[in-house]
Amino acid sequence: MSTNSNALHIVTEHIAAIRPSLEPAAITPEASLTAELGMDSMDLVELSARITADYPDFDMNAWLLRASTPGMDHLGSLVAVLTTRPEADPEAREA
Repeated sequence: MSTNSNALHIVTEHIAAIRPSLEPAAITPEASLTAELGMDSMDLVELSARITADYPDFDMNAWLLRASTPGMDHLGSLVAVLTTRPEADPEAREA
């Protein structure tokens, strides 16, 4: 599995666990975490904690500052940030 698809899979699973009422098909790279997936501040805090468990050096606050422009908080932009970091693949760290 590529780093990008691995990160997408990980984050998608986290979102589905936090928002179990979401249809799996709704969780796409183009989906806005807040506007389309309905995540509120508490959901984002939980998502941040879950992502940080997989990517310890990830700073959700830094991403949120960049993504605070309406429509920019989409899943794809979050995955892009995760996969452009040197420690992007949690499975590679375990090897």
